[in-house]
Amino acid sequence: MNGHLARGRRLCIAAVLAGLAACGQPHHAPAPPSLAGYWDRPHARDVLDHTRTLRLAPDLSALSPNERAALDDLLAVGAEMQDVYEAQLHPDARHVRDELTRLRRELPGERARIDDLITLERLFEGPIATVPGNERVAFAPVRLPAEGETTLYPRGTTREAFDRFLAAHPALRPSMLHPRTVVRARDAAQASADLTALRRHPELAALHPGLRAAISGRLPHDAALLPPWTAEEAASPYYSVPYALAYADALTDARAHLAHASAILRDEDPDFADYLAQRGRDLATNDNEAGDAAWVTADLHHLDAEIGAYETYDDGLYASKAFFGVSILLRNDALSRELGAAVTNLQPLEDALPYAAHERVRDRIPVGTYDVIADFGQARGTNTASILPNEAHVLRKYGRTVVIRANVLSDPDIFGESDRRFRATIAAQHHGELTARGTFDRTVWHEIGHYLGPHVDAHGRTLPDALLELHNTLEEMKADLVSLWLIPRLRERGYYDDTRARAAYAAGILRTLLIAEPRRTEPYGTMRLMTQRFFFDRQVLWLDPASGLVAIDYTRYPQAVEELLRLLLDLQHQGDHDAAKAFVDHWAQWDPNVQGVIAGHLREATTTRHWLVRYAALGE
Repeated sequence: MNGHLARGRRLCIAAVLAGLAACGQPHHAPAPPSLAGYWDRPHARDVLDHTRTLRLAPDLSALSPNERAALDDLLAVGAEMQDVYEAQLHPDARHVRDELTRLRRELPGERARIDDLITLERLFEGPIATVPGNERVAFAPVRLPAEGETTLYPRGTTREAFDRFLAAHPALRPSMLHPRTVVRARDAAQASADLTALRRHPELAALHPGLRAAISGRLPHDAALLPPWTAEEAASPYYSVPYALAYADALTDARAHLAHASAILRDEDPDFADYLAQRGRDLATNDNEAGDAAWVTADLHHLDAEIGAYETYDDGLYASKAFFGVSILLRNDALSRELGAAVTNLQPLEDALPYAAHERVRDRIPVGTYDVIADFGQARGTNTASILPNEAHVLRKYGRTVVIRANVLSDPDIFGESDRRFRATIAAQHHGELTARGTFDRTVWHEIGHYLGPHVDAHGRTLPDALLELHNTLEEMKADLVSLWLIPRLRERGYYDDTRARAAYAAGILRTLLIAEPRRTEPYGTMRLMTQRFFFDRQVLWLDPASGLVAIDYTRYPQAVEELLRLLLDLQHQGDHDAAKAFVDHWAQWDPNVQGVIAGHLREATTTRHWLVRYAALGE
């Protein structure tokens, strides 16, 4: 066949598959370019005028030529995972981004408006904005997803209906709620698309036996060799596919970049090279353990990177599905050694926590202080720290690693905004108690707080399995409380003096201040509201009737923290979802006469609602 004719036939087939006009039929002229359905410029400016830019530009001069070459590969991995993350959040995210780029070329007279829309898309990582009052609004002509909805479950899936399905098919629960699977409704077109992707990536069929049968609904003659749930999944109205297949093209490209970076660094930074190689394989096997083990135990040189799907905060249905993110980091050796020396002898701290079923922990876990080179996906923004991995069986075997993002955490503009909010809300006698070092200390020990306490319940279930959508709220609340509970104990060890201890306590109060009522699908906001309400109930905080500002009783503070922490640890240990829900319902209440007054003070003092982070490494 003539090469031009063959190419033409391929294009025709592609057009038919994409739902376009059939070959040979007349084509209508494309619609003229239009911004119909997009926000006008005043609407966009209402958000962007209250947005500040943080530009991260760490000094990369210490990197070797090989490290700089590997960095290019890591940035390419991040770009792939940025696309995947936005697709996880909204099905039209990539379309909106591409359309705005096209419209910018085609509508030069609207360039200022389009540039604002492009900035909004970058800020919110998709076409859905959060506006004052904590309301979600589409700024593009797309559907506004239901609260907590993502693309990881079929559109319209409700918790009640899917709970009934899981109760009727308990063998499918692990695959359906696995942190790295997408749940599909059984549909001929979707199944065909998944099978086509599987044919394009035959290595995935070998790595995931039973996947073809689960998608197609047809069992092969040797079905007895497949995983035991495959037959049930093949016959059910839902099936699940691993991220390795759902995002196969992007992850295949990412794997190639990771393999290349690993090869470049093999002689110069062998531990980092091992981690990158293992993480590349993880993206095909859909199992993070090999990469996590290599990462947590690594002795790294200059570069580090968090790569993969870890955090489940964006899953508003079950808080089970992990979302992709990448952080590319430059290690600060001096600060890392200083902090690592303090984070030792952890078992006595675990044993002193106010609950009975103490776990064995490692006396020392890796702690690194870094400057962010670039963040992507779920990691993008002003995230100050993280502790990973999260899966209970992995952290039990290998421990965890703490990443402190120093150039975000120590940014003077971010702290200045925090201090303004504190002073606008808290009574004058407490001004000056909040310091940047106090914020740093609270953040560090919050991450250690995730490592301490229960990770399985009394029945041996992991806490995400037991507490589902409440897990992240309670886990973040526990970590906050542990960081405060540790203050007197770390004072005894000499880590804190009186001034630093007071500053860490003040940072704990700042943490509870909210400018708007949180949605229940927001774990951080919900747990901050709960803590604030408890502190008011126990008279750690009260509104001064003369000034309308918040006063702090530091003498009541430690006892209130221990009491609330005891209640929380017991809920986690028991793993009783109904009891946990009642606890959240009781304390996550917004009182206009208390929380509303505080929010009013914050709104008056707030000049920055959003932070847009730009990265020099991306040429920004």
